Amino acid sequence: MSYVDGDMPFNDRTAKLRYFHGVNQGSSEAVAYIDEEKFIALVVLSSKTEKGLTEALPLLLEVLETYIYGVKAVGANDKRPI
Repeated sequence: MSYVDGDMPFNDRTAKLRYFHGVNQGSSEAVAYIDEEKFIALVVLSSKTEKGLTEALPLLLEVLETYIYGVKAVGANDKRPI
């Protein structure tokens, strides 16, 4: 099975999606790269099998839909300790 690298839209944003196979003792991974102002956030989905990765891909989208950049989630001017 092959996967096509591309864009994954979520919450009016887009993550760049890359697939890797045969990593870490034969595992398969899907990595979503989210471009933030000063860094790139990574969300990694890993499975021991390609079939497991395919079955879990909808979960990656669910995780992305809950993603909020940390400073925005807490509030840049919020002085309370985290």
